[in-house]
Amino acid sequence: MGSGRKTFEDSVAWFGLAGAAAGGTFFVLASVGTVDESWRPVSAVVVGAGSALFYGFGCFRIWPHDDPSPGKRSAIWFVHQYWLNAFGAVVGWVATFVLMKRYGDGDLTFSAGEFLLAVVAFLGLVGHLPFTVAGIAVAIRDLAKKILEKV
Repeated sequence: MGSGRKTFEDSVAWFGLAGAAAGGTFFVLASVGTVDESWRPVSAVVVGAGSALFYGFGCFRIWPHDDPSPGKRSAIWFVHQYWLNAFGAVVGWVATFVLMKRYGDGDLTFSAGEFLLAVVAFLGLVGHLPFTVAGIAVAIRDLAKKILEKV
């Protein structure tokens, strides 16, 4: 899984980025009325799927120190990394579209839950959601260990 894997990952990531850009373009065009509005849901799915491919398969190029040496990780670990990063991107886009739907009508009331949703959207869109969630899980585990040591 050396350079062949990297070439495949790069190709899929660039394809995903192109798909996300195309979907985003159609989403904007449908939003402003240049293209029929029925394209909005389709383009939203294309944006999410393209972003998922970009972050899912581009994760080792985006975070280069996370790319393990050949033979150090199993195929299951690679699939987990692809899935985790792709899922993080999808969650970010879903959160973004929920907020867009909520505030598209001009309602400016903003609750703590919506602030949290905005943070999740931002972290998902910039590729940091999986790292953040994993960090929180590790912090909770470490805290639980310290508590149990004192009991």
